[in-house]
Amino acid sequence: IKTANRLTGNLTASYNINRYVNVVFGGETFQDVAKDEVDSSFFSNGKSTVTYLNYAFFAQGLVKTRLVNIILGARYDKHNVYGDAFVPRVGFTKKFAKFHFKALYSNAFRAPSIENINAAYDSQIKPEKTQVIEVEAGYQVTRKSFLTLNFYDITTKDPIVYYYDTTNFADTYTNFGESGTRGIEAEYR
Repeated sequence: IKTANRLTGNLTASYNINRYVNVVFGGETFQDVAKDEVDSSFFSNGKSTVTYLNYAFFAQGLVKTRLVNIILGARYDKHNVYGDAFVPRVGFTKKFAKFHFKALYSNAFRAPSIENINAAYDSQIKPEKTQVIEVEAGYQVTRKSFLTLNFYDITTKDPIVYYYDTTNFADTYTNFGESGTRGIEAEYR
C-alpha cells in the first residue's frame, strides 16, 4: 500500500497602477511526500519514503493602449530533483467596434509526479515542456452572432506517457519524443 500527500501554498497579489496598467505577481510551492507500507517495496531512491519539493515565482503585466493590449509574463519553477524552468508568456489583444483579435505565445513546465519517477523506464524520466502559439480574429456579425477564426500550434516536448512493459510485466512511464496539435478552427455562434 502506498500513500501520498501534497502540501501546497500560494500567495498572489494584483495591483492596478492606474486604469491602463495592472500587475500580478506571487509565488507558490508544493511538497509531495509518499510512503510505501510494504516492507520489501521501495521507491526509486531505495527507501520506503520519498519527498519532492517544487517552488515557483511568477509575474505578469497588462498594459492597455489605444492600439493594442499587451500582456507580458513569466514563471520560474524550481524542482529539487528536476532542476529549474523559465516559462515566458506574451500576448496582444484588442477589440475595435465589432472586430477583435488576439495573438498569444506561452510555455509551460510539468515535473514528473511521484509514480512517474518511481515507475520510470530505466529510472530515466524528464519534465514535460509545452509551447503554445495562437492567433485569433473575430467579428460580431449581428447583435447575437459572432464569427471567429483561430490558428493554433500546441507542442509538448518529452511528454510523459504510460505503457505496460510486457517483458517485465510492469506499469512503466517514459518520455515520448514530441506530441501536439495544430490547426485552423472556424466558429459561428
